[in-house]
Amino acid sequence: MSIPLSPAGVWQIDTSHTQVGFSIRHLGISTVHGLFTEYSGRATIGADLRSTNVELTAATRSVDTGNTWRDEHLVGEHFFESDRFPAITFRSVAIEAAGEAYRLLGDLTIKGITHPVTFDLEFSGTSVFPMDETLHAGFLATTTIKRTAFDVGYGVPIASDDVVLRIDAQLVAPDGSDAPIPTPSGM
Repeated sequence: MSIPLSPAGVWQIDTSHTQVGFSIRHLGISTVHGLFTEYSGRATIGADLRSTNVELTAATRSVDTGNTWRDEHLVGEHFFESDRFPAITFRSVAIEAAGEAYRLLGDLTIKGITHPVTFDLEFSGTSVFPMDETLHAGFLATTTIKRTAFDVGYGVPIASDDVVLRIDAQLVAPDGSDAPIPTPSGM
């Protein structure tokens, strides 16, 4: 089975129409949401799922939860240590069919610690962007991780150990070039 996406090649993330975010329970009574505002990524679409892969890099310093004090705390020594670990990365190792959807398996690295994770992956379809006539494809990827597994355990259980990761991605079809993946500024 393959992801019904054509043409094959490198599809870049459209950062104007993508969000890389997370949510975490606070005091067990509310959910705090956050985004990474600087990120880059691509999907290399092959002839089948085995020859398709995904890469994503997010700048830890770009975390935005809507609260400046909290964001400064998150980039500091208790959480991301952004000076030492400027990026969170994901590299897929496999994509599997799962009924009408997919599972995206790969290696997630936070603070230099890598663990395997599995995202539930939904393909939302394709559409032509009328502003420039480029072909776009939509995907939603979600998973839950334990932040303590990545040495980001400060404040558990005030803020839950479980963190939901959510990537609402729009990809742009290749233009015939196989350009290298761009890196967010500051990394």
